[in-house]
Amino acid sequence: MNRTLSHSSFISSFGGNVMNMLSPQVGENILEIGSGNGYMANQLSSLGVNITGIDSSENMIEQSQHHYPHVHFMRVNALDLDYEDQFDAVFSQNTLHLIHPPTVVIKNIYRALRLQGRFVTEFNGTKTTFILFLTRCCASLSFSILFHLIFLSLFIFRVLENTLPCLSSMDSMFKALFISYSLSFYSTKMLLRNWLDTHASSLFNNITPETKQIIFNRVEDKLQKTFFKQDEWCLPAAYIRVQAVKTI
Repeated sequence: MNRTLSHSSFISSFGGNVMNMLSPQVGENILEIGSGNGYMANQLSSLGVNITGIDSSENMIEQSQHHYPHVHFMRVNALDLDYEDQFDAVFSQNTLHLIHPPTVVIKNIYRALRLQGRFVTEFNGTKTTFILFLTRCCASLSFSILFHLIFLSLFIFRVLENTLPCLSSMDSMFKALFISYSLSFYSTKMLLRNWLDTHASSLFNNITPETKQIIFNRVEDKLQKTFFKQDEWCLPAAYIRVQAVKTI
């Protein structure tokens, strides 16, 4: 297999700049925090990386083990990591903002890295404010689905406004451990239904697909004037991207 072409294709299609920063090498031991359904871990494994994927969700671990039995997955909460000087790199995408307190996770990651090991991550930051408009949807919903949307709104408030880290807070956390690190803050666009399916899927487990589509339709109706332009959704999303190296 041509490693160069495989690596290039993966970087282009699955992770972009974040994977460029990670720059996975054949034979490296890499830990992925928040491995989800195992797709990214499997892609890293295909490049010759010795990948360990951890996730706190039993369902996600079962799915990943079923689909990728050749990859090492474990159900572990990142707050309980007990690795020490074991990994060449730790990678995490769209997960760090969901784990609290983040100071504990960062200390655990630092301890798990070998000297000169690197930590690369990208996660949601504050100022992802479009979702606040969701609360306006409640008034127009029938009673049968109002309950679900109220919980959806509360969930999103908690995730996006009350717990998401800002750049300055993350800077102080990394400064305490990593001498060599860089943080960046950037905005992008995303699809509304994709975001809801990714970040609030658990809220729809006990409702029919028809009811779920009604909720999504009502949300889109309320947000359309603000965020649907030139035949596409333009939802502003802010992300924090981190690249750190353990030098001491």
